[in-house]
Amino acid sequence: SGLRPSDAVAHLENIPPLGVYVVFRALEDPLVKEILHSYVTHWAKIFPHTTGDTLRARGLPPGPQYRAILTQLRNAWLDGVVTTVEQETDMLDKICSLD
Repeated sequence: SGLRPSDAVAHLENIPPLGVYVVFRALEDPLVKEILHSYVTHWAKIFPHTTGDTLRARGLPPGPQYRAILTQLRNAWLDGVVTTVEQETDMLDKICSLD
């Protein structure tokens, strides 16, 4: 309990879907089953609208910072910090101004 969606996704995104399903079927804990269900049906499909092309167009050189920025934006969507493309763009502006 208290696990943010972005935390759950970070733990689950590298597990093959069949593995998530097997764990879901084997568990009896309704809270964990709900988290796994939310991951498969919703969270795993959430990504920022920003892409590497967006970052390159902003003049950021390709590199590890792309992954960090895109992960930060995805986490914001997952956790409900960002709910519109405009909010994502504002967040991206703030992130890029820090670099």
